[in-house]
Amino acid sequence: MRQKLASLVGRPLVGLDGSAVLQKVDALPTVVSSSYDRAFPHTLSVTVVPERPAAVLRRGADSWLVSVHGRVMEPLSPTALPKLPRVWISTRTPVRVGAELTVAGAARAAHAVGLAGKFAPRVLSASYADGVLVFHLRSGLELLLGAGGDIKLKVAVAERVFPMLPAGSTFLDVSSPGRPVSGYGSPPSFAPATSSRG
Repeated sequence: MRQKLASLVGRPLVGLDGSAVLQKVDALPTVVSSSYDRAFPHTLSVTVVPERPAAVLRRGADSWLVSVHGRVMEPLSPTALPKLPRVWISTRTPVRVGAELTVAGAARAAHAVGLAGKFAPRVLSASYADGVLVFHLRSGLELLLGAGGDIKLKVAVAERVFPMLPAGSTFLDVSSPGRPVSGYGSPPSFAPATSSRG
Protein backbone atom coordinates (compact mmCIF):
# COMPACT_ATOMS: atom_id res chain seq x y z
CA MET A 1 0.00 0.00 0.00
CA ARG A 2 2.84 2.40 0.82
CA GLN A 3 4.21 1.89 -2.68
CA LYS A 4 0.82 2.71 -4.24
CA LEU A 5 0.59 5.94 -2.26
CA ALA A 6 4.28 6.92 -2.49
CA SER A 7 3.47 9.68 -5.00
CA LEU A 8 1.45 11.49 -2.31
CA VAL A 9 4.39 11.87 0.11
CA GLY A 10 5.21 15.54 0.62
CA ARG A 11 2.13 16.82 -1.21
CA PRO A 12 -0.28 19.20 0.56
CA LEU A 13 -3.55 17.74 1.84
CA VAL A 14 -5.63 20.71 0.70
CA GLY A 15 -5.93 19.68 -2.95
CA LEU A 16 -5.93 15.93 -2.32
CA ASP A 17 -8.38 13.90 -4.42
CA GLY A 18 -9.73 11.46 -1.81
CA SER A 19 -11.59 9.28 -4.30
CA ALA A 20 -8.36 8.79 -6.29
CA VAL A 21 -6.57 7.70 -3.11
CA LEU A 22 -9.27 5.15 -2.30
CA GLN A 23 -9.31 3.91 -5.89
CA LYS A 24 -5.58 3.16 -5.71
CA VAL A 25 -5.87 1.33 -2.39
CA ASP A 26 -9.06 -0.58 -3.22
CA ALA A 27 -7.42 -1.84 -6.43
CA LEU A 28 -4.91 -3.83 -4.37
CA PRO A 29 -5.78 -7.56 -4.47
CA THR A 30 -5.40 -7.86 -0.69
CA VAL A 31 -7.86 -5.06 0.16
CA VAL A 32 -11.65 -5.34 0.60
CA SER A 33 -12.23 -1.63 1.21
CA SER A 34 -10.54 1.47 2.53
CA SER A 35 -11.29 4.88 3.98
CA TYR A 36 -9.18 7.93 4.71
CA ASP A 37 -9.00 10.89 7.02
CA ARG A 38 -7.04 14.10 6.60
CA ALA A 39 -5.23 14.98 9.83
CA PHE A 40 -4.14 18.51 8.96
CA PRO A 41 -1.64 19.84 8.34
CA HIS A 42 0.62 16.93 7.27
CA THR A 43 -0.98 13.53 7.82
CA LEU A 44 -3.18 11.37 5.64
CA SER A 45 -4.54 8.43 7.60
CA VAL A 46 -5.74 5.46 5.52
CA THR A 47 -7.73 2.63 7.13
CA VAL A 48 -7.88 -0.68 5.30
CA VAL A 49 -10.18 -3.70 5.62
CA PRO A 50 -7.96 -6.54 4.34
CA GLU A 51 -9.07 -9.56 2.36
CA ARG A 52 -9.05 -12.76 4.40
CA PRO A 53 -7.38 -15.83 2.81
CA ALA A 54 -9.68 -18.82 2.41
CA ALA A 55 -8.09 -21.35 0.07
CA VAL A 56 -5.37 -22.09 -2.43
CA LEU A 57 -6.65 -22.12 -6.00
CA ARG A 58 -4.95 -24.81 -8.10
CA ARG A 59 -4.84 -24.94 -11.89
CA GLY A 60 -2.50 -27.67 -13.03
CA ALA A 61 0.93 -26.74 -11.64
CA ASP A 62 -0.11 -23.15 -10.88
CA SER A 63 -1.40 -21.87 -7.53
CA TRP A 64 -2.91 -18.68 -6.14
CA LEU A 65 -4.15 -17.49 -2.76
CA VAL A 66 -7.90 -16.81 -2.85
CA SER A 67 -9.93 -14.76 -0.38
CA VAL A 68 -13.26 -15.54 1.25
CA HIS A 69 -14.82 -13.27 -1.38
CA GLY A 70 -13.39 -15.39 -4.20
CA ARG A 71 -10.78 -12.77 -5.11
CA VAL A 72 -7.38 -13.91 -6.38
CA MET A 73 -4.88 -12.32 -4.00
CA GLU A 74 -1.43 -13.45 -5.17
CA PRO A 75 0.42 -16.29 -6.92
CA LEU A 76 1.90 -19.02 -4.72
CA SER A 77 4.13 -22.03 -5.05
CA PRO A 78 2.03 -25.24 -5.19
CA THR A 79 3.27 -26.38 -1.77
CA ALA A 80 2.73 -23.03 0.01
CA LEU A 81 0.28 -22.76 2.89
CA PRO A 82 -0.35 -26.50 3.23
CA LYS A 83 -3.00 -26.00 5.93
CA LEU A 84 -5.30 -24.09 3.58
CA PRO A 85 -7.81 -26.14 1.55
CA ARG A 86 -7.28 -26.53 -2.19
CA VAL A 87 -9.88 -25.59 -4.81
CA TRP A 88 -9.15 -27.07 -8.25
CA ILE A 89 -10.15 -25.54 -11.57
CA SER A 90 -9.72 -26.52 -15.22
CA THR A 91 -6.35 -25.79 -16.85
CA ARG A 92 -8.27 -23.75 -19.46
CA THR A 93 -9.70 -21.33 -16.86
CA PRO A 94 -8.14 -17.85 -16.95
CA VAL A 95 -6.93 -16.47 -13.61
CA ARG A 96 -5.90 -12.86 -12.95
CA VAL A 97 -4.50 -11.50 -9.68
CA GLY A 98 -6.90 -8.95 -8.21
CA ALA A 99 -9.92 -10.30 -10.08
CA GLU A 100 -12.75 -12.36 -8.64
CA LEU A 101 -12.97 -15.98 -9.72
CA THR A 102 -15.02 -16.37 -12.87
CA VAL A 103 -15.76 -20.04 -12.19
CA ALA A 104 -18.91 -20.01 -10.06
CA GLY A 105 -18.17 -23.38 -8.47
CA ALA A 106 -14.64 -22.42 -7.44
CA ALA A 107 -15.81 -19.08 -6.05
CA ARG A 108 -18.58 -20.75 -4.08
CA ALA A 109 -16.21 -23.39 -2.71
CA ALA A 110 -13.67 -20.74 -1.61
CA HIS A 111 -16.39 -18.66 0.02
CA ALA A 112 -17.77 -21.70 1.87
CA VAL A 113 -14.33 -22.58 3.24
CA GLY A 114 -14.04 -19.00 4.45
CA LEU A 115 -17.31 -19.38 6.33
CA ALA A 116 -16.19 -22.65 7.93
CA GLY A 117 -14.08 -20.76 10.49
CA LYS A 118 -12.02 -22.96 12.81
CA PHE A 119 -13.21 -26.03 10.90
CA ALA A 120 -11.40 -24.94 7.70
CA PRO A 121 -7.99 -26.48 8.57
CA ARG A 122 -9.69 -29.92 8.52
CA VAL A 123 -10.59 -29.39 4.85
CA LEU A 124 -8.07 -30.74 2.33
CA SER A 125 -9.98 -29.51 -0.72
CA ALA A 126 -13.40 -28.14 -1.60
CA SER A 127 -15.53 -28.51 -4.70
CA TYR A 128 -18.89 -27.33 -5.94
CA ALA A 129 -20.51 -29.16 -8.84
CA ASP A 130 -24.05 -30.08 -9.87
CA GLY A 131 -25.46 -28.02 -7.01
CA VAL A 132 -23.51 -29.89 -4.33
CA LEU A 133 -20.79 -28.34 -2.20
CA VAL A 134 -18.33 -30.91 -0.83
CA PHE A 135 -15.52 -30.57 1.67
CA HIS A 136 -12.95 -33.35 1.18
CA LEU A 137 -11.55 -33.68 4.70
CA ARG A 138 -7.97 -34.53 5.60
CA SER A 139 -9.31 -37.59 7.41
CA GLY A 140 -10.54 -38.99 4.06
CA LEU A 141 -14.22 -38.34 4.84
CA GLU A 142 -16.35 -36.39 2.35
CA LEU A 143 -18.64 -33.83 3.94
CA LEU A 144 -21.61 -32.96 1.70
CA LEU A 145 -23.10 -29.54 2.41
CA GLY A 146 -25.76 -29.34 -0.30
CA ALA A 147 -26.30 -26.10 -2.21
CA GLY A 148 -23.89 -24.13 -0.04
CA GLY A 149 -26.21 -22.21 2.29
CA ASP A 150 -26.07 -22.29 6.11
CA ILE A 151 -22.41 -23.34 6.11
CA LYS A 152 -21.81 -22.47 9.77
CA LEU A 153 -24.85 -24.48 10.89
CA LYS A 154 -23.96 -27.49 8.74
CA VAL A 155 -20.36 -27.51 9.94
CA ALA A 156 -21.56 -27.31 13.57
CA VAL A 157 -23.89 -30.27 12.97
CA ALA A 158 -21.07 -32.24 11.35
CA GLU A 159 -18.76 -31.62 14.31
CA ARG A 160 -21.42 -32.98 16.69
CA VAL A 161 -22.07 -36.03 14.52
CA PHE A 162 -18.44 -37.02 13.81
CA PRO A 163 -17.90 -38.82 17.15
CA MET A 164 -21.01 -40.93 16.49
CA LEU A 165 -20.15 -42.04 12.94
CA PRO A 166 -19.85 -45.79 12.38
CA ALA A 167 -16.28 -46.95 11.82
CA GLY A 168 -15.26 -46.86 8.18
CA SER A 169 -17.79 -44.21 7.14
CA THR A 170 -16.66 -42.47 3.96
CA PHE A 171 -19.18 -39.63 3.78
CA LEU A 172 -21.43 -37.49 5.91
CA ASP A 173 -24.31 -35.62 4.28
CA VAL A 174 -25.45 -32.57 6.25
CA SER A 175 -27.25 -30.90 3.34
CA SER A 176 -30.37 -31.22 5.52
CA PRO A 177 -28.82 -30.30 8.89
CA GLY A 178 -31.74 -31.73 10.86
CA ARG A 179 -31.22 -35.15 9.26
CA PRO A 180 -27.52 -35.92 8.79
CA VAL A 181 -26.81 -39.14 6.87
CA SER A 182 -23.57 -41.11 6.80
CA GLY A 183 -22.55 -44.06 4.70
CA TYR A 184 -19.87 -46.05 2.90
CA GLY A 185 -18.53 -45.68 -0.64
CA SER A 186 -19.65 -42.75 -2.78
CA PRO A 187 -22.77 -40.91 -1.67
CA PRO A 188 -25.82 -41.50 -3.87
CA SER A 189 -26.00 -39.11 -6.84
CA PHE A 190 -22.56 -37.68 -6.08
CA ALA A 191 -19.66 -37.90 -8.47
CA PRO A 192 -16.47 -36.09 -7.39
CA ALA A 193 -15.71 -33.30 -9.84
CA THR A 194 -12.28 -32.26 -8.64
CA SER A 195 -9.10 -33.82 -7.43
CA SER A 196 -8.17 -33.68 -3.77
CA ARG A 197 -4.47 -33.56 -4.62
CA GLY A 198 -2.20 -30.94 -3.16
